[in-house]
This record gives sequence, C-alpha cells and structure tokens, in this order.
Amino acid sequence: MKRSVAPVGSAWPSKRRRSADVQAYVDTVKRLQEQLNTLDSECAREQLRIQREFDAKKEPLLKARTDAVSCIPNFWRATILNHPDIFKSEQDAEILSYLDELCVADNEDDFGSHTIRLSFADGNPFFSEKELVKKITVLEDNTEQVNNSSISWAPGKKPASKSFFDYWNSDVSGNGDLGDIIRRDLWINPYVYFLCLPPDTLLLDQDAEPEEPGEEEIQELYQDL
Repeated sequence: MKRSVAPVGSAWPSKRRRSADVQAYVDTVKRLQEQLNTLDSECAREQLRIQREFDAKKEPLLKARTDAVSCIPNFWRATILNHPDIFKSEQDAEILSYLDELCVADNEDDFGSHTIRLSFADGNPFFSEKELVKKITVLEDNTEQVNNSSISWAPGKKPASKSFFDYWNSDVSGNGDLGDIIRRDLWINPYVYFLCLPPDTLLLDQDAEPEEPGEEEIQELYQDL
C-alpha cells in the first residue's frame, strides 16, 4: 500500500497545529450553540407570554365549565378513573368518591409555574384535609421547587399499594408524571375521559357528528364506576 506523500514544497501540519485548528472550530461551535440557546430561551419566553394571554381569555370559559361540572355527580372521579395513563389502586376509587373539584392554575408566572388543587367533600373518612395542593414553582434557571400538601390518613385508611394519592405526598414533578398528565391532558379536555370518548373527539371536522353516549349509556358508565 502506498503511503500518502506531502506535495513538494509543503509539509503536513504538525500535531500541535492540527489540535489548535480543531480547538478553534470547537470554540466556534460552542459560541454558536450559546447563541442558539439564547434564541431558544427567548422563543420559550415569547411562547409563554402568548400562552398566558390566551389563558386569560379562557378564564371565563373555565369558570363556566367548573360551574357546569359541579352539577354532575362524581364528574372528576369518573374522569380520573377512566384515564388510561393515570395509575389507581383499588382503594382510590372509593376515596375519589369524596372528590368535589379538581382545578389547575397554569402558567402563574413567566416561567410556567403552576398549581394543582383537589377539593374534597365533608365526611371524608380517609383523611382530614379538605384540599390537597401541589404547587410547582419554576425558577429562572429552569429548576423546579415543589410544595405539596401532606395527607393525614385516618388509621387503617391509607392505601396499602401504589396509589393516585402518592403524588400529593411526594416531591416528584416533571414531564410524564401524574401532575403533567393532569395539567396537559385531563384538565385540558376532561369531557372525553368522562364519557370514554377518543381523545381527539372535539378535534374532528365540525360538520361531522361524533358518536357520543346517550342517556342510557351514560347511566351504564356510572354503574361501571
């Protein structure tokens, strides 16, 4: 095999020279990436600003929805139990029968902080708290500070296995966790989970009539729950 020969009058760059050239490109890539990261951060802040504008427009509709939901027995219980990605223990179904309201306060600041609140009816024999609250504060460096309620379980009432309520007693937060599912899915469109409809039901062609359960089917849903 022939070895490569440097052209006459030239010489291969020294190892040190090659290393210096590579380092210069590495420094260039670093500088460009920092500029890209800055633009991404600006984009995220602008998206959040726009999101908060629309959140304000949605507020009256969310309040009206809350008022309507309050007239439907066990609405949030059924919605949670029907959601395929929310883990529930056998005992959770009974505990959730005392759940009156679920509420999400989203994008509370320019960094995406949010609060999830569960409100419970009087006479709950499982724990004494009337509300369970999980507040995620997103800091400027994009780290999170988690504050949540502690649950004062009545003797012998705490679920023995993994439970929906474990989340409310932990410092866990992040993409894909229970809070993320509630915030970005369940709260956004509880209607489809209450009636066990396909998640994209309300995104169909407005001229098409989606098949929705009738009164008898809704009664059957209640019996199953």
